[in-house]
Amino acid sequence: MRNRTGVFLIVFMSFLLSGVPLPALDTFELDGGLFFITADPDSGPSAPVPAIGATFPMQSKLWIFQLETSVLLTGTWYEYAGGRAGPTEPEHREYATVCILGDVRGTYTFLKRETFSLGTDVGLSAFLRLPIPLDSAAVQNLGGTLSYLYVLRFVYPETGIFGTYRIMENLDLKLAARAYWPLYLLWSPDDPPFPEGLLVSGLIGLIWHLPPKQS
Repeated sequence: MRNRTGVFLIVFMSFLLSGVPLPALDTFELDGGLFFITADPDSGPSAPVPAIGATFPMQSKLWIFQLETSVLLTGTWYEYAGGRAGPTEPEHREYATVCILGDVRGTYTFLKRETFSLGTDVGLSAFLRLPIPLDSAAVQNLGGTLSYLYVLRFVYPETGIFGTYRIMENLDLKLAARAYWPLYLLWSPDDPPFPEGLLVSGLIGLIWHLPPKQS
């Protein structure tokens, strides 16, 4: 099952990137790792799932922050119960859910040496979930599931740390850890308390430094 999930993620990510018009880039970053969705303890365990994505620099800055945008793709099982939709164990699954996390963030490098660097980032993310019903009951509950997922529950402020290490002249290795904060808990008193809804990613990235284009 995990092998088939990995193949699906690679194929789907290639499909996404093949149709996206990209700006002129001087670097390209491919990311992979684990994604953690903190669930309501009553609905199932919070197990990490594999994720794959890409990061693209933006040719602009905001104060001290270099801007970039990224997309991360993963998937897991969801169920709709008690008026809430959330991750669940396979035996209780009602939806196969494709999860797409899109980010715009500002990065700040506070330590930079010839071969390595350390930095932090802050940004805003949209956590898009596409539930695919697996039975007739899930079809009937699809409206309630979508309402729960998208009534201001998809916007997540983001914070993170990262480090890079030069492994070749035009290739860097990057380690990044990010937390995505469930802002909706501030105005949803009926939802389970924090950390329900917290998202965490741990990623390994490869950054290619592209040669300048010939004019």
